[in-house]
Amino acid sequence: MGHKGKAKQIRQREPGKNLGVFIRTLQEAGLRGRSARAGAKIVEETARSEGLLINPRIFRPENEIGEGAEHTVYLDASSQRVLKITHPDLLERGGVGQSRSVTNYLEGLLFHNKVYGMDFEFEGIIPGDGRFPQYVVSATHIVGDPPDQRELIGFMEHCGFTGSEGSWSGLGKVVCDVVPNNAVKVRNPEGPHIIPIDFFVEPRKQD
Repeated sequence: MGHKGKAKQIRQREPGKNLGVFIRTLQEAGLRGRSARAGAKIVEETARSEGLLINPRIFRPENEIGEGAEHTVYLDASSQRVLKITHPDLLERGGVGQSRSVTNYLEGLLFHNKVYGMDFEFEGIIPGDGRFPQYVVSATHIVGDPPDQRELIGFMEHCGFTGSEGSWSGLGKVVCDVVPNNAVKVRNPEGPHIIPIDFFVEPRKQD
């Protein structure tokens, strides 16, 4: 979705923890290979020990600037970063959207940063009170409109990917959710430029 709108300051805490650092912290805590519920407990305990628990009351309706299938999006006006809160995991399978697990979700954001030059950062979690927690990540607020399908296809091909119907591969990666509403078209002196804001990226499995 294109991020538009204004909001009051909502970040009342220090900037978030680097994605890669938090992923390694979770791995060291023994997250990989655990059941969804056991994994959620490890994530919550790790976030608590790292001081990364977030009070949901800081996210107010007047700060909301959008909502998608996986997240509700808020704007922190002071830093001009959007904060994306995952929807509650009502299915209790431990993933977010296309992802299969918490680490898969966070690693997808890390790969997104590397492939497309974004700056997703892990901010923390909203405790689940016995259920699955919600995850909060942030990124630079980018104002623009969605590209059309033709522009998006041209962008992906220019980046070295091949595919169709929202799923592409190339550069050793698989990219899903490649649809116009998950990218933003901005204008600069060189002309229009497309910036992916919500693709799901993961390594391509070896045959």
